[in-house]
Amino acid sequence: MSPRVRLLLVAFGVAAAPGCASEADPRVSEEGQGGTWRFDTDAGRYVFEPAPSLPTDAAPPPDATVARDGGVVRDACPDDTQARPNAGLQERVFDARCPAGMVMAGSVCVDRYEAFIERVNDAGAPVESLSPYRPPPASAPIAARSVEGAVPHGYVSGLVAERACLGAGKRLCTSAEWLRACRGAGGNVYPYGNSRRSGVCNDAYATGHPAATCYGTTASWIYSAIDYAGINQQANTVDRTGANTGCVTAEGLFDMMGNLHEWVRDSAGTPPTSAVDFRGGFYADTTRNGDGCLYATSAHSFSHWDYSTGFRCCAPPKP
Repeated sequence: MSPRVRLLLVAFGVAAAPGCASEADPRVSEEGQGGTWRFDTDAGRYVFEPAPSLPTDAAPPPDATVARDGGVVRDACPDDTQARPNAGLQERVFDARCPAGMVMAGSVCVDRYEAFIERVNDAGAPVESLSPYRPPPASAPIAARSVEGAVPHGYVSGLVAERACLGAGKRLCTSAEWLRACRGAGGNVYPYGNSRRSGVCNDAYATGHPAATCYGTTASWIYSAIDYAGINQQANTVDRTGANTGCVTAEGLFDMMGNLHEWVRDSAGTPPTSAVDFRGGFYADTTRNGDGCLYATSAHSFSHWDYSTGFRCCAPPKP
């Protein structure tokens, strides 16, 4: 498989073909580092191009230039660098057996909503609302929050998701825990039952690939530029948590199908070696790698992140 085709598959969350499952993927950058990977045909390897700095004191103009192809600067959809849509949101207790923001699903507590991240102090108290459209600071203490009406945090690697869950006194769900939460006690294919219902979950992005609508082109280079914060700020991409009132399990868990991919962790050690990276699909695809709750990818390293990757946490019930 050519490197360009592999990039396109990964951009869509497609599992690597069996013959490529053991290929080394060098596209792992430090947490919070912005930029894109591209394959340098002359050098015969991937090279990382840091993203240009965007203004920190104002949103960039509509002709924000953040994507490059062979030195040619191309326009992108705008990125509001000041966006903090989750400022002031606080978790509620839904189940006395569980930490705030969680409900029981099977034998574990699971975040009722897809998580967003805030910076906290050493005692775990919030100190800064963060943008859900870019990775959090690499060195700052962070914590995951599960709140109705939030913009869930995309652009999250498995490493960051795990760090945020641990910062909240929780952990990433295992694949089995996640599946039980999504499928319910009856083992449904979809959160709401066994027959797909159009428009119930956020899984029908109708205008092509989100990166293509952002950059205004379907050129192949866009699939190596899927870390740009403006992608999820377009209309009809990520929904606020709980907005899809029918996309809910019998136990009250929202958006386990669509909206954002959700990281899981199935093996010990760092990084994990699980065959499953994340589950549930996202707003543009809940069929390519399995239907609804059965959607699972296996093409990524635990350090991978892009606009479509989010998470929720699990925790044991209180004694």
